[in-house]
Amino acid sequence: LEEAAMGNGSAFQAIAREGLGVAGISDDEAFVPQESLIEEDLQILHQGPLAVIRKSGERLPFHFALTADLLAYWDHAEQMEDGMDPKGYVVLSEVVAFVIHGRGFSLHVRHELRTHLMKFGAPDDAGAMQWVGAFRDLLGESLGENFRERRRGRRGGGDSMRCAAASAPPPPAKPRPASP
Repeated sequence: LEEAAMGNGSAFQAIAREGLGVAGISDDEAFVPQESLIEEDLQILHQGPLAVIRKSGERLPFHFALTADLLAYWDHAEQMEDGMDPKGYVVLSEVVAFVIHGRGFSLHVRHELRTHLMKFGAPDDAGAMQWVGAFRDLLGESLGENFRERRRGRRGGGDSMRCAAASAPPPPAKPRPASP
């Protein structure tokens, strides 16, 4: 699994032009040019701020919009509102896994025999839950077990936030026996 903290030809072709990320992948390996996929009237299912989290941990803020087919991004919401073409996008049919972690999520994108990991962070818990809910509605059924929370690897480790949209309700508490 290649960790693509976005860019250099991975999933977002415009970030690739800015040289922000995946080693060893050229721009033309990534996705079909924008003109063939972006329609005039995108049916936006969810939108808002997200940060792309690079391998170094650096957070790069962008405005994202989720449609039935794409996760597109712009530098600022105003660019989207003004009708500018997105800087780049992920084709959702190439997403093979969605993993929830903390205040964000990772997309595992399969492209030409390689899987790229792209990490995103929301500004707060509520924003993370909204993004997870929107992706669950869109990809949850098709991804099945590959739509999941990150497995906790270390004792005391793991995530501070468990998204309500992603978690099953806790089991009912067992009644305590009465003291004599």
